Amino acid sequence: MTSDNKPKFKKTTKGLTATVWENEKQDQSGNKYSECSVVLERSYKDREGNWQKTGSLKEKHIPKAILLLQEVYKELTINTEQF
Repeated sequence: MTSDNKPKFKKTTKGLTATVWENEKQDQSGNKYSECSVVLERSYKDREGNWQKTGSLKEKHIPKAILLLQEVYKELTINTEQF
């Protein structure tokens, strides 16, 4: 489990980035566990040529997003002892 404010890992493909964050949690019995969340972003250039990020996907980005999220899920499940 990470205690600093850095992502656990990132995966990127052609303008899409999935950032995985690991958070420490505690259940009602006081047992600690970790839980990951994923932020999916698309990068693009605006009219002025500056790079921007958004969580909005166009239809053409969906297949790439699916493959990227499958890779994230694979890494999370292969590299954890919980599964």
